[in-house]
This record gives sequence, C-alpha cells and structure tokens, in this order.
Amino acid sequence: MKIIALTPAHVGPAEIRRRQARYDSFSSTDCPVVVLDQPDEPGVPRSFDTPDLIRSADRCVVARARGLTLEPGDVLMPDCILDTALETVRSGIPGHALGILEITVSTLTGLGLRFGAVARNQAVADALTRRIQDYHPGDLFVGTRILALPTEAVADAATWGAALRRHVDELAAQGAECVINGCSAVDVDSRGIPVIDPARLAVRIVSTAAAAGLPLPPLPAGGDRGGPAGAPRQPESHSRHPEVGPWER
Repeated sequence: MKIIALTPAHVGPAEIRRRQARYDSFSSTDCPVVVLDQPDEPGVPRSFDTPDLIRSADRCVVARARGLTLEPGDVLMPDCILDTALETVRSGIPGHALGILEITVSTLTGLGLRFGAVARNQAVADALTRRIQDYHPGDLFVGTRILALPTEAVADAATWGAALRRHVDELAAQGAECVINGCSAVDVDSRGIPVIDPARLAVRIVSTAAAAGLPLPPLPAGGDRGGPAGAPRQPESHSRHPEVGPWER
C-alpha cells in the first residue's frame, strides 16, 4: 500500500521535492507516501490567503483524485490540514480516503486531551476551526490562534517556529494540553506543551494500522463512519516511491 498525498494548491517542483523529502523522513517503506502537485493552470490556487481560494481547492482535489489509477490498498489523503474535499472524494471515488485533521482530532479526542490549534492567517484559522468542529471535539477544543505569516513561511521552519512559540503558552493558559500545528507541510518542535505535527501523526497511525493487519475497508457513500464516540461527521460544502499516475499554504 501507499498513501497518495494530493496538494490542494499548485506549489511547484521545488516545494514538492521538499514535501516528499519530509514525508520520506517519517514514513515507512511498507507504507510510503507519494506527494502529487496540482497542475499549473488557471483556476488552481497558489495560496490559501482568502476564503474563496480555500473553497476553490475542493474541485481541484476532486478532479486530481478522479484522474488517478489506484492500486489495491492505496489511500488518498489531501496534503492539507483542512482535509480538502475529503467527503466528496470518499463519496465519489472507489477506495480509501483519509484526512490528516480527521485522524489527528480523532486521536486527541479519543485520548481525552484538551487541545488548541494555530493557523497561518485569518482565512485558514476560520476554516480550520470549522473543520475541527466537524469532527465533534466538544469542549476539548479550546480555540485557534493566528500566526500572521506569509505563504513563504510554510517552507521556513525557523520563522514558523518563532511565531508558533508566541501562541503555545496562550493556548496552554486556556487549558490546552497540546497544540495542532495548522499546516501539513511544516516541521515543528515542542517547547512547553506538545505541538502536534498532524501529517506525521496521521501517516504513522495509518502505517501502524496497516502493519497490525487492520483493514481499511472502502468507505460508504458520504464517509459517515462517525467520530471516536460514534457521532456522525458533517460534510463541508523522486525518492523511493513508485510513480502514480495541500497544500495548505
């Protein structure tokens, strides 16, 4: 099996290489990750700086997913903390589809941990907060803080980390026991309460499940499998890998 990570925006060859190397650093040979970019064409977003750009990525992920030829056991995963178009992919494309944020929130709520989140800008913060609420965290979720960073900071771990640290203590003061880093493509370190790298966590959980022989059955139409407590989810409107064939900026 392999995880196919679909960027929701066009990021270009250099960024794809960086992301692929990052996934290579924590994925296993038994469950590798292959990162695929969106095409460089009109209508495909390059950044997530406005709500309209975020919404426009849904159709891009769906179109890219429909154009893939999947092998048995392959898993589609939007390479984005917002789980871009996850429900639409599940309902319209045969196979498995998993969300980075879905797995992260389900894990934290299943463990009973109170958590907060950070996001690059206001548009992503608003979308991230709504998406977290889709997964029914209840009062375990304490809120989202805005880092106020440009798109370029996604590839600059030092800049991102400096902005992140300013908000971790604030979330801890609100009762958070850990913080979800609001981007799937950034390396983070923890100072104080743990900062969760959601892509790393999601890939390791999928890999562990596969190694344990747990099945990933095809999801029913709509992907309604419920959260950790059974609550239904609400839908929202070249390394070592074989060839097949976001980005949250």
